[in-house]
Amino acid sequence: MKLKSKDKRKQKNYSAKFYFDDSKESGIELRVITQEEQRAAYDELVVEEIDFARDPELNRLVKVRTPKFVNKELEEWIIDRTIVGWFGIFIDDKELECTKENKLMLMRDYEAFSEFYESSMQTLKEDAEKTFGGTSIAKNSKSMRATT
Repeated sequence: MKLKSKDKRKQKNYSAKFYFDDSKESGIELRVITQEEQRAAYDELVVEEIDFARDPELNRLVKVRTPKFVNKELEEWIIDRTIVGWFGIFIDDKELECTKENKLMLMRDYEAFSEFYESSMQTLKEDAEKTFGGTSIAKNSKSMRATT
C-alpha cells in the first residue's frame, strides 16, 4: 500500500493505491471520506419526514423530524467519492475510463472488484484513523455496494 497525501493535516487528501496482484500493473486508488464531507452529503441526500407527536411534558403537539436516507444515492455518492481512480482495468480489450457510471457498474456487476474495494477501504480507513486519531474521519465511510 502506497499512501499519498499532499498535506497530512488535510484528511480529504488521504489516499492509497491498492494493487490487484504482485505485478502492480493494475489497481485502484482510494481515499477516505471526512466528517465534513459526510455532513455535506447528509444535507444534500437526506430527506426529513416531518410529523407531529404529543409531548407529555408540554402537553401539546410538537414537530418531530425523522431523517430518511436516500440509500441508493448515498451509496453512489460514497463510491464516487472514495474511488479516486484506477489503472490497468480492461473490458473488451479497452482500458476502462474512471467515471462515476463505470465505478457503479464495476461495483454492481463484478463481485471480485466489489470485494477488493471493500477490503481495501477497510484497510485505508483503519490506517487513516490511526494517523489522524479517528477524529476527522467519517465513521460511516464504510463502503457499500451499489444496488439498482
